[in-house]
Amino acid sequence: MSFIVITWLPLSGNKHGLLVPNTTTDQELQHIRNSLPDEVKIQRVEERLSALGNVIACNDSVALVHPDLDRVG
Repeated sequence: MSFIVITWLPLSGNKHGLLVPNTTTDQELQHIRNSLPDEVKIQRVEERLSALGNVIACNDSVALVHPDLDRVG
């Protein structure tokens, strides 16, 4: 198995899914999709706090989220 390190995107995720900021280009998103298994869901997030890796800490069981993130209901 090979791993690709993506250092230019402030993203957050686990083995189930990946959140990327809305500033992620279509080309970057396609590269990420091609690099991950199909079962990993990828979602662009419209959020003013776009450095998602700095405001969301998560693993496969739990997530800690900055209280100023917009809520989606």
